[in-house]
Amino acid sequence: MKSKILLIFSLIFITPDLFYPADTSGDDKAVLLSLDQAWDLMLESNGTLHKLHTEWGAARRKAGAYDQWIPSLSAGASLNRASPLISRYTMPSESEQVESDFWSLRATLNMQLKIAPGLSIEEELRQLRADLLDLEIAKTVRSFRYDLTILYYEILAGENRIALQQESLNLAKSRLRQTELQFEQGVKSDLELLSARIAVARDIPALQKEEANQEKRYITLRNYLGLEDSAVVKLTPVSLKEGGIPESEAVLSSIPVNPDMLILENRIRQAELQYRQSVKEGRGPSLGMSMGWSSSLDPAFEKESWTSEEWRDNLSLGLSLTLPLDSYIRGSSDQLSLKELEEDIEAARITLDDAGRALRDEVRTLYLDIELSRSNIEMNELNVSLLTQNANKMEQNYNNGRVPLRDLDESRQELKEALLALEDEKLKLTTLTVELLTLLGLEW
Repeated sequence: MKSKILLIFSLIFITPDLFYPADTSGDDKAVLLSLDQAWDLMLESNGTLHKLHTEWGAARRKAGAYDQWIPSLSAGASLNRASPLISRYTMPSESEQVESDFWSLRATLNMQLKIAPGLSIEEELRQLRADLLDLEIAKTVRSFRYDLTILYYEILAGENRIALQQESLNLAKSRLRQTELQFEQGVKSDLELLSARIAVARDIPALQKEEANQEKRYITLRNYLGLEDSAVVKLTPVSLKEGGIPESEAVLSSIPVNPDMLILENRIRQAELQYRQSVKEGRGPSLGMSMGWSSSLDPAFEKESWTSEEWRDNLSLGLSLTLPLDSYIRGSSDQLSLKELEEDIEAARITLDDAGRALRDEVRTLYLDIELSRSNIEMNELNVSLLTQNANKMEQNYNNGRVPLRDLDESRQELKEALLALEDEKLKLTTLTVELLTLLGLEW
């Protein structure tokens, strides 16, 4: 019977769903989520994505606007009263004093339009800023998707680790009860009883550590999904699709351009447009047109009536041509600014080349690590099979009185460590695979 219990360890890495979830208390109140459902919740509650979408909407509206071609309009009105101060007492007659007090009512309407050489480039820059925000959103979404996916698989692996530790503790407790009974009957020595107690004492903190680590993961998950701290979440077991990774030879010969590379390319394009715009605005003439209309009424409000001669209006038209000269002066601030823009563009191109090489090296390294991880999994599975047979044999020898309890406990501990190592290696392979697919811009 006990040998059958030990075989449970070897089944865990084959059928982990049997041990998921480890704690079924409160399942009626638990929120059962798949990876896609968790992602949908994260999209709804993520403030960073909401902010980026708001900025993107504003950039799109500005990209489609033509406000730079619309003249600026302004209107104004004023009401003033003018009265003599010192001369009030020096006027020869009172009638003149009365006529010297008057009110002034004026209204103005102005229109101005400036046509600069860089206006057409401004339209391209606005469109490019909106495109950059598109790429930033795509990059952020994939980053969050990656973080959530890795956390999801870490939680699933954590449940399996808890199940392993719980099963080990249950076996240790069962062995302790049996040893205590045999000790009372005088069959087992106090040394074997101590060994059984040590095994239980060792497995309790190991289980507590796994449960604490798992709770930390769930705290992070609730923060991702915007759930309350008291929310109980259970995840649906899932595995990566088989054959999701393309052949390394095909990928390394032509690595797809990911959002990071596209952002760098568009940053260079943006810097080049800004340079062209600065050159045109700094060296080309600007044309300004203005039109203004004003109306004034200067009646003496003390009069019983006023004539149309007291009302006046003016219409003014203006045309100006401005030619900047600073950019033609050697060592001027405009020339220095243009030189800095040229250097920034060259530095950005170098950064893009370095990023391309780094991407190829990272992809190549991930392929090597994935192959190594697969080999480690095969080796660990063979090791688990070997240690399972050894534990079963040790169980038989212990029951026959050929080996002490300490040797049986060591074989059981070795099997548990091998199963945990196998679980860790499987999680590592999943993490490497998701990271590679993320770099290649592929779905997982």
